[in-house]
Amino acid sequence: MNKKQLIARVQRYMGPGATRSTATAAVEAVLTAILSATTTSPRLHITRVGSFSRKENGQLNFRASDKFLKVQNSPYRTPTS
Repeated sequence: MNKKQLIARVQRYMGPGATRSTATAAVEAVLTAILSATTTSPRLHITRVGSFSRKENGQLNFRASDKFLKVQNSPYRTPTS
């Protein structure tokens, strides 16, 4: 998934009336917060989501929590086959 696809999915989750610009702002805010947190600390853990860590070469890694896959159904979620 690329950033454009992520924005489109977030817009669907936000429901009717959500604009692309509000979804873009939401995605940018979350990504900026994660990147900022991993520059001040080598590891960021978000409960029920997972852990983000930064390697010495600057690469950002994500390890999903076991509970991350058990997402509550959103009324705006599109089913995956």
